Amino acid sequence: MKKITIKDIATEAQVSISTVSFVINDKGEKMGISPAVIKKVQEVAEKLNYRPSMIATSLRTGKTRSIGLIVEDISNQFFADLARVIEDEAKSIDYRVFYCSTGGDNERSEELINSLLQANVDGFIITPTQNLEEKIDLLIKLRKPVVLVDRYFPGQRVSHVVMDNYEASNTATKFLINKGCKKIAVVNNTSEMVQMKLREDGYRDALKEEGTYDESLVLHLDYNSTEENKVADILSFFEKKHRHRCCFIFNQLHGTCGTSGF
Repeated sequence: MKKITIKDIATEAQVSISTVSFVINDKGEKMGISPAVIKKVQEVAEKLNYRPSMIATSLRTGKTRSIGLIVEDISNQFFADLARVIEDEAKSIDYRVFYCSTGGDNERSEELINSLLQANVDGFIITPTQNLEEKIDLLIKLRKPVVLVDRYFPGQRVSHVVMDNYEASNTATKFLINKGCKKIAVVNNTSEMVQMKLREDGYRDALKEEGTYDESLVLHLDYNSTEENKVADILSFFEKKHRHRCCFIFNQLHGTCGTSGF
């Protein structure tokens, strides 16, 4: 199918190419073009299903009306739902979203940021990996709008949207305690990301208040381990620590994060 250009619109509307250019760039009124001509050009553009070139628009305005969304795993339900909301909001203001998954890999995260910078996206929404702080600093230095989601780096001055991980974990642990669970195990990972630390802090403090905290009921999985090895480690942990009645799982495993009772 032939790509429609402003020349095609000009021919159909029987006006000059410059007139079409002014109209589609919202400068028609400013340039003294009559409302009737503006309306005619807009109708022809819609009829021909005209779509402006993102590259041309970027060269003219310095903007691509695009956002780079970098998350850990776009197939994970949490991130998929998040992406859908972001996409809907972006669409409402005529922005497009480029989706990327890091797989929790820091090198991959840096490569994705570099690629999106080359694509000249207008801003970034990022679920950062453990060692991405310097790259975020670079985006700030480049004056690129950036928002971190789900996790952040303490001390780094950047906008972030997160849940109260400490309070959520503390409340959930107390809920289990009130249900009669005294021996509560926890599965976390070795990541140094702040949200994982806060979740474990909330869990530990709730049990310490009850005087029932037992460090032997805490399992830290290797963050870079395979899914199969993580499952094996958890099963082994359950077999050895059979005294516990409940398990609190902090890390993503098969898309789940929550509590289980035994």
